[in-house]
Amino acid sequence: MTTTYRRQTVAALLLVAFAGACEVTNPGPVQDKFLDDETSHAALVRGAERMVLETANFVFYTTSVITRVLFPGGDTNSHSPRIQGGSLPPEDVNGDWNNVQQALFIAKSALERGVTGENLAQAHIWAGYTYRILGENWCQWLEAAGAPQPPGAALDAAEQHFTAALGAAANTTQSNAAYAGRAQVRVAKGDWAAALSDAAQVPPNFVFAVQPDPNFFNTRSRVGWANADEPYRQFTLLFTYFGEQAPPNIRSLLPLEASDLPVTIPGTGYYAESGDPRVAWHRIPDQPFANASLQGFGQVPWSNFTWLDPETPIHLGTGAEMLLYRAEGMLRDGNYPGGMELINQVRSMYISDHTGEPLAPWDAMSLEAAWTALKTERMIEGLLEGRRLVDLRRWAADGSPGEAPFPAWEELSPLFAEAPTATCFPIAENEVNRNPNLGG
Repeated sequence: MTTTYRRQTVAALLLVAFAGACEVTNPGPVQDKFLDDETSHAALVRGAERMVLETANFVFYTTSVITRVLFPGGDTNSHSPRIQGGSLPPEDVNGDWNNVQQALFIAKSALERGVTGENLAQAHIWAGYTYRILGENWCQWLEAAGAPQPPGAALDAAEQHFTAALGAAANTTQSNAAYAGRAQVRVAKGDWAAALSDAAQVPPNFVFAVQPDPNFFNTRSRVGWANADEPYRQFTLLFTYFGEQAPPNIRSLLPLEASDLPVTIPGTGYYAESGDPRVAWHRIPDQPFANASLQGFGQVPWSNFTWLDPETPIHLGTGAEMLLYRAEGMLRDGNYPGGMELINQVRSMYISDHTGEPLAPWDAMSLEAAWTALKTERMIEGLLEGRRLVDLRRWAADGSPGEAPFPAWEELSPLFAEAPTATCFPIAENEVNRNPNLGG
């Protein structure tokens, strides 16, 4: 297949929603009773879609930072120093909490008002993905000032909504989106037999995404805007798995100043080795540094993904991810040759920027090596898609073999050693302060 941008191939079945689909005029306040009218239902469902976009927009960027996919530049406009170091304090996640609560409220409101037809399936899909994000990422959750619940309850609700969406689906895009979402949820629940059945229903080239709108703060790609040099340069790919690596004596070079460039080893890192277009990055000579200074590190050399901008689609579920679930299922059964075949099928979908040929397959001569390939490929394929935090947590809980890439940045800044890396989001401080069930 020919890659047309980071994730989509020419034959990809892409649903990209929200921005540009229609022109909207704000009518001002609307009486509640009018929302029960059938002519209002499409707008309600679109509102749920927008809030899923805003929720994924913020959560996926944050999880990419704390799981060391992006090296922070020290600027606090997007994330506090504590989040840049890998922790998730309750006082720093109020915006994420507000977004996911609004997404739940609007999707459920659409369903309670009796949406029908294609709108019914779509409302269930948005509710399903919202509950999935909650269940995969929060340590506890609640809604409508209720009592806290375990994340498994959110996953149960997500599964119910995806099942309902399948029953109401008006087209294959909706059914594929529901199968993909339900497979993700069932993997998170540990229900592998059911998850693999769902994953097998999704075509390999299917992509379900929401489309950012760069004209508004909350709807433009948060991670794309943060590093677009308009004017923000908030992270780099240097020192990550994808970019150039630090020399052994890096500690003696810190803190960095402008005269210290370059401070990485040319030709190192996964992109230099593979030419994988999913992680293609570049430097801008006129802008050598990120906006700020990172504690103990100094000025951070700046770089960015070549394909990332404020309009880059945010993926919620893909057929390639479903192939990797099926591969993981085989590895769980000890069938590493079969698992590697599916892992390398995903790699064959992308054309190397270096060779013009499909990406070179991973080699694995043991089950442990196959698990390492699987964990690496899931990080690459799920880049900026909010998959890595839940993956790392479930693999740690299962004690699965192999190594997931996780750069050792403690030598680069004391910020990365100040607190353990977070494994889930806490309930936000604002909710704790005002909810009597939480002592507020």
